Amino acid sequence: MISRSLAITLTCLLTFACAESNPPRSDAGAGADGMATSDAGGSGAGGGGAAGDAAGQGELADPDGPRFWLRSFGGAWRDELRDVSVNPSGDAWLLGTTESAGAGSWDAWLLRVDACGQPVAGWTLGGAGKDAGVALGRLSSGDLVVVGDTESFESALEVFVTRITPTGQLAWSAAVGGPGWDAAVDVTVTSDDGVVVLGETYNFGPGAPKTHNLLVFSLDSGGKLRWEQTLGGGVDGDAGFGLLREQDDGVVIVGATESYGNGRDDVWLLRLDPTGKLLWARTYGGEEDDEGRAIAPDGSGGYWLSGFSRGWDAIKSDAFLLHVDGNGDPLRLTRYGDAGKERGYALLPDAGGLTMLGVTDSIDGYDDGYALRLDADGEVVWMKRIGSDKYDDVRAATAIPAKPGDMLWVGATESYGNGGREAWYGRIRADGEGGCKVRPVETPWERRSVKLPVAGKTLPEVAHGAVRRSVALKVSPMPAAPTLDGDLRCVSPACPKDLD
Repeated sequence: MISRSLAITLTCLLTFACAESNPPRSDAGAGADGMATSDAGGSGAGGGGAAGDAAGQGELADPDGPRFWLRSFGGAWRDELRDVSVNPSGDAWLLGTTESAGAGSWDAWLLRVDACGQPVAGWTLGGAGKDAGVALGRLSSGDLVVVGDTESFESALEVFVTRITPTGQLAWSAAVGGPGWDAAVDVTVTSDDGVVVLGETYNFGPGAPKTHNLLVFSLDSGGKLRWEQTLGGGVDGDAGFGLLREQDDGVVIVGATESYGNGRDDVWLLRLDPTGKLLWARTYGGEEDDEGRAIAPDGSGGYWLSGFSRGWDAIKSDAFLLHVDGNGDPLRLTRYGDAGKERGYALLPDAGGLTMLGVTDSIDGYDDGYALRLDADGEVVWMKRIGSDKYDDVRAATAIPAKPGDMLWVGATESYGNGGREAWYGRIRADGEGGCKVRPVETPWERRSVKLPVAGKTLPEVAHGAVRRSVALKVSPMPAAPTLDGDLRCVSPACPKDLD
């Protein structure tokens, strides 16, 4: 139930111990800036973060053919990745959290890798306490906006937002929230290089501080607060998990609510205008838990939603794909899974269909990442396991528009590395080829149609109170390899063999 989601998120953030309850950021098929105006769509958030960050991006030509690769990277302690954004030059930015370097006990880290995944630069961001990188946006100038959680500046967790140049120079840094717990979830970049940040809060809204509400706010390009609000009902908890920017700079949020709907948790979809005004909100679900984690545009004004459901005829819990129109009315619902627990955390649409990425424990009893390629009718084209014999996950993904169907993904692995957990990341081609630990699933999941869910209209309570203040976040260059190195490196023939 999502009433415990923020508390578990904090516990997992501090211990790096949870996968299911501290879900990977859904990049929502939305590029790191989350805009819904590109044809193919990129990473979200993500959770995840349609194609705004990817819009207009290209890639350097591959003279030796299509590339794919998979690498791990980390130090002596626990390290993980939470978000990814592709540059026009073909290289990429990775964001996560490290215990192996930085100013405090653990810090956010920002890593730049080349088109074959080789790390070329990196920085840690944080203070004397604990800091975590959660979501990443890329501005039109090439600057980056890093959003995360921090305990370095007050006793409770709060959201931090930082603008940093590609050479590691800090432009500004701010903390947003109240005296109690606030947590970051996702970010999207607006057309004027401002940002909209999605989070959760125990400070404001109905039921606070006993329960949490959805937090959303906007900063301008200089880091000044434009608007802020919380949305919720105060019953057991309401949360947003994925953020998508519309062309008018309004946003669509997907999440879960216990205050409204038909059962315990229901999928929650909210549409806000560019000033943050709520335009409409819908719920979808049955008697069991149903949660939305990812959102992507369908190219016709509607949306694809994914997440997980313990209802809708699931055995334990299945990943689902829900298609809704521009008003939130459901059009089609399908589910995918096996005997275990499945989660859909990222959606990457393109002209031929879409790819869903997430986590499953149905293959060997341990969490593995997966990539599931679907055609326009939702039928499975191919399915790949991303993992080995221990805990491995996929936390975010982004499309590569210059290479239709290709994608980058990031996450964490316990099967490889020098410490308890190591960051890992990779590129998968449109045909599903992705390196040594991206393997076909012997029995791919089948598409199962489900009766359309009951769609309810909601009018959540709106509250205000979050404040913005400047904070002195420290940016430090990352130690160079091999101090922070990895022991999993497998690349295609198109990439150099310097690490093999």
